[in-house]
Amino acid sequence: MNQTFNLKSSIQAVYLLELNSTDLDQIYEKLQFIGKTTPNLIIGAPVVLNLEHIEVDVSKEFLFELLTMLKGFCMHPIAAQTSLPEIRNWLKKVDLASHKISQTKHKQSIIEQKIELSTMTVESLTQKTIYAENQHIMVLCDVPKDYEIIADGNITILGNLLGKAIAGAQGRTNCQIFCNKSNAQVISVTQTCINPDLIPILDKPCRFFIQGNQIEYTVFFK
Repeated sequence: MNQTFNLKSSIQAVYLLELNSTDLDQIYEKLQFIGKTTPNLIIGAPVVLNLEHIEVDVSKEFLFELLTMLKGFCMHPIAAQTSLPEIRNWLKKVDLASHKISQTKHKQSIIEQKIELSTMTVESLTQKTIYAENQHIMVLCDVPKDYEIIADGNITILGNLLGKAIAGAQGRTNCQIFCNKSNAQVISVTQTCINPDLIPILDKPCRFFIQGNQIEYTVFFK
């Protein structure tokens, strides 16, 4: 028999996130609690969003912040269930599959998942420099001054960033730094740095990312 390829089964949970509220503060707090207590439950988890209960209030702005937040927690949104045509069209533009919600019982779907880097989890900092080679990293504690977190992928810090964060260290595109609060010494994304004198002090959950040739940032829950 020709051995061109082997077809093997793989068991991986696909989580259905049923949203009952558009309160991003509450969603963030619950995800942060899960991330700190059971990080393996969410790290790398493929997620399908069920928008059925919030369709009256859902907006593109809410969805953008929600998707960004989920990615910040190292989750992978792969699809959404909604009956709203305008939301389904928008989801296609951001490369997210959408499935129309019928009035009958939902059927399970098998959804292709993009290949992602694995994620290193760090509960406490036992050394001043931690490097996640060919990985994302999720840090469950504060990063003190003079401590350095380096990753070839994304950096997620569920505590406060006071030290140095270097994401996309080897030049990987579409990387980001996500943290609870930031008064950082160094911010670097995809081999681009913010001038140390211009690094903002942010007292709310935020993310740093590349746009064009420079680093931009957004703050959640303004």
